[in-house]
Amino acid sequence: MPMTSIPSAAGIRTTQSPFSTITSRERTPQASPSSSITRAIPTTAPYTPDKKIGEKAVKGAGRTMSGQATSIRLDYIYENDVALGRLIDYLENTDDPRNERSKLIDNTIVIFTSDNGAEVTAKTATGPVRSNKGSCFEGGHRVPFIVSWPKGKIAKGKVSDQLIGLQDLYATFSEVMGIPLPDLKKGEKGAEDSLSLLPAWQGKKLVDRPMFYNDHKESKDGAAAAMRLDNPKAGRQIHSGKMEDVFRCFPSAFGYGPTDRSL
Repeated sequence: MPMTSIPSAAGIRTTQSPFSTITSRERTPQASPSSSITRAIPTTAPYTPDKKIGEKAVKGAGRTMSGQATSIRLDYIYENDVALGRLIDYLENTDDPRNERSKLIDNTIVIFTSDNGAEVTAKTATGPVRSNKGSCFEGGHRVPFIVSWPKGKIAKGKVSDQLIGLQDLYATFSEVMGIPLPDLKKGEKGAEDSLSLLPAWQGKKLVDRPMFYNDHKESKDGAAAAMRLDNPKAGRQIHSGKMEDVFRCFPSAFGYGPTDRSL
């Protein structure tokens, strides 16, 4: 069973925590080859970078490509690099107690992602997409999603344009670990809109399904939502391409008329 870890970084306290969890598990004599460790490193200090992480300076140490000093905010971005690199170095250099002649990195799922789009509106942060954090538009929810799992047969350097959401991690980890999802037909709750990403990680196509987005920024009444569906089927005809629709009960929130179906 793999070890799952979701690394973004947030200072010495949260970046030290996974090491304590991992080393503690390494010392557990009953750890079996099928045992797993799950550890997430949440971002909780986005405005105050630490002076250093381990022995590596952070605050004031960030540099541009030309070598110039950066701002405190950019030092925090640099802190993410330092903390993630520290974790990856540890995984690459530490023997896996569950598998002889293997390093922890070999059977560890490492995911780097974010929960929303850019906080600021500057195009240096949002790039070509429209709007930013809190919006139904793409800039509000499009984020990086980078995954590594050497023993999981994930092709190195492969890029996928399939539509996914972070809620899909629920079903993904359930499949990886062989744990059944809640039975919705029996009234159990959990993972109602989650889809395993394991096929996509291994180069296969996911099933088409709609994706829903909530807006808590640009709509006038705070109640707007949007749906995206690729290659929708209407009647017996499949309409090739991507369809986006602001829910009809809230069209005026974005200034669109009742028949306008385009974002």
